[in-house]
Amino acid sequence: MTMRARGLERARRLFRTRRFREVLRLLEPQIFRFRTDPEYYALLGLSCLHTGEMGGAATYLGRASQLDDQNAEVLIGLAAIHLKRREPESAVACWLRVLDLDPRNPIALRGLELLRSSGGALPAELEDPAALRGYLPRVRRGFPKALVVAAALIAAAAGVGYGALRLFAGHAKAPRPGIEDVNLPSEHPEVLVAAGQSLIAMTERELLRSFGRAKRYLLDYRDNLAVHELNRILLSNATAAVKEKAQLLRSYAQAPDFATFRDPFSYDAVSRSPQEYADCHVRWRGRVANVKTGETEITFDLLVGYQDGRVLEGVVPVTVRFGVDIENGEAYEILARIRVAAVGGLTLDAVSIRPIVSRPGGSQ
Repeated sequence: MTMRARGLERARRLFRTRRFREVLRLLEPQIFRFRTDPEYYALLGLSCLHTGEMGGAATYLGRASQLDDQNAEVLIGLAAIHLKRREPESAVACWLRVLDLDPRNPIALRGLELLRSSGGALPAELEDPAALRGYLPRVRRGFPKALVVAAALIAAAAGVGYGALRLFAGHAKAPRPGIEDVNLPSEHPEVLVAAGQSLIAMTERELLRSFGRAKRYLLDYRDNLAVHELNRILLSNATAAVKEKAQLLRSYAQAPDFATFRDPFSYDAVSRSPQEYADCHVRWRGRVANVKTGETEITFDLLVGYQDGRVLEGVVPVTVRFGVDIENGEAYEILARIRVAAVGGLTLDAVSIRPIVSRPGGSQ
C-alpha cells in the first residue's frame, strides 16, 4: 500500500470512530498530495461539518462535489450548510440531486417534507443546533460511497424530485409543446453509420436511450443535461436524419439564471471533453485576471477554483457582452455558456456575474 493510500485509510478509520479533529490534523497539511482526490475533500469537509467549522466544510465539500458530483453524502453535507446559512432553495436543490442518486434517502426526504410543510421557509426549530444535526450526513462503519442507480431509476427520481420542487415554487411550469412530437424518422430505419471519424461510437441501443433521455430532460426543464446528451448524439456515428432531430430538440433549450440554474458540470469534466458540453451552462467560481474593456465587450481570464487562493483548477477565457464592473484579482461566481473553438479550445460567454463576498473568518 502506498503512503498516499495509507494516509487515506487512516483518515477513514479516524472518521468512522468520530475523531473528526484528528482527521483534520492528518489531512489538511497534505492538500497538494491529494489535490485531485474527491474522497480527500469529502473526508475533510464532512469532518469540518461535524465539528461545526462551516467555512471549511463549505470549501472542502464544494471542491469534493466539483470532483465527484455523484456522492450523496457530500450533497447532504452541502444542504446542511445551506440550512445553516438560511438558504432553503439551495438546500432543496441539493436534496433533489440526492434523490436522483438515492430515491429513498431518508435525510433528503425528511428535509423536503420539513420545508414543504413550512411553505418553503426555514422553521424556527432549526435555530437549535441540536435539531440541525438531524440533517447532517450519518457517520457509518464504512466511508460513504456514491450510490449508482440505473438510468431508469435516475429518470424516475428526477420526475419525483421535480414534482417536489413545484411545491416550493408555488406553481407548476407550463408544459413544453412540441417536444413529444420530435421522434426519430420512421422512414429511415437505419439510425447509425460506420463510426469513421466520429468522436463517439454508439450502438443502436445506446443511441435510442440517449435520444429518449434528452427528451425527458427537456420535458423536466433540465436543459443542461439535455444539451449534453444531444451533443453526444451530434458527435456520434448517428445518421444525418437523427442528428437533424437532435438539433431540433436542442432548439428548445433556454438560458438559465442563478435562480433557475440546475445540473452543474465541473471544470474537470468539461475540460476533458469540451465538445460534449458546447452550449451547456456552467456556474464556476474563481478569481479574474487580465481584464480588458472594449467598446462592445469585456474579456478576462477566470482562474477556476482559485477564489480562496488555494486550488487552481484551470484558466478559461471569458467574454462579457453587458455592462458590469470587473476588478482584476477579485473573486466572482460566473454563470456562462460554453463555447468551443474549431481547434477545441474552451471559452465562456457570461450570462450573469456576481462577486463572492468574504464572510467573517475569511470563508467565502
